[in-house]
Amino acid sequence: MENRLPLPYISALNRLYGYTPRQGLALLEKYRDAAAVPGIPVEREITELAGLRQKGVRLLSCLDDDYPALLRETPDRPVGLYVTGTSTCSEIFGYRRAVAIVGTRDISSYGTMWCKRIVRALADAAERPVIVSGFAMGTDIIAHTEALQCGLRTIGVMPCGPDSVYPARHREFAAQLIRTPGCALVSDYPPGTSAMANNFIRRNRIIAGLSDAVILIESKRKGGGLITMDFALDYGRVTYALPGRVEDPCSEGCNVLIRRGKAELISDTDSLIESLGLGLLMPEKPADLLALAQQRYGANSLSLRILAHIKRNRGATPEEICRDLNIPYGTAVTETMRLESDGFIGSDLLQRCYIAK
Repeated sequence: MENRLPLPYISALNRLYGYTPRQGLALLEKYRDAAAVPGIPVEREITELAGLRQKGVRLLSCLDDDYPALLRETPDRPVGLYVTGTSTCSEIFGYRRAVAIVGTRDISSYGTMWCKRIVRALADAAERPVIVSGFAMGTDIIAHTEALQCGLRTIGVMPCGPDSVYPARHREFAAQLIRTPGCALVSDYPPGTSAMANNFIRRNRIIAGLSDAVILIESKRKGGGLITMDFALDYGRVTYALPGRVEDPCSEGCNVLIRRGKAELISDTDSLIESLGLGLLMPEKPADLLALAQQRYGANSLSLRILAHIKRNRGATPEEICRDLNIPYGTAVTETMRLESDGFIGSDLLQRCYIAK
């Protein structure tokens, strides 16, 4: 659709009605074919937009054809969306389906392992999706980082203006992300906006709105990941949650969603990919798994010894492995996590290990 209302007015409406987007959308609908919106000054917006363009930031109007199609369907979509990246907006938002991966900042080793494992499975799917997340510490940055390492496109949704990065420790990675074709940082906050606490809720609706499905890795009973899931359910998105131990506070939110039927349980990556409709891409397994592990880890490596032990003793736990091989428990846990991340073994919720099929 053609946008006749000049971008400075889009910027002004977004600034004035960002926290009440439906009001901004109502005004935009009324004046969409006009050359101006009465009573709204735009001199600041003209100067600001020119400066942003020099920094590689574009403002995308919700009336533009390149505005994300899924986000456009939501009732509280941003009037304008700031996009930072080297690719065109059509390449960023129109390329393929999107899957959001969210969760706690205090992610556990179990959550980290599964987050990476899920992203790698999505990268091996016949239809490789875009990974969307909130660029925060913990689950978000793990999902973004693993996506780039696996060659997946990824979009980070920021709780601050497009002229800054939050958290600041992720600036170097942000620079890498926006240089990667098809990837971008997005925000509906105007320049100069800092990452205040209430900004994250507004940010979370964009994460859900951009995505076909939302996956919750870990969450306490209250947390931003659960808010994103609520938005996803309101928007009619498909939702998934990773189950955890009953007594683990990091998994309490996930377990509640699953118990109440608000999220599908993730039991294995193949079933997840099939449920998402992305199509399984099954590479041929080598006939000798131990030979492949020897090539990767070395003939005398501890990883190879542990893999051989699990092959002989299906269902072995880290406790049994450390006892049988006379190694520290922490070492057994680290090595089994590495073997699982590399696809050699699998494990169940009781940490019983088995050779991956």
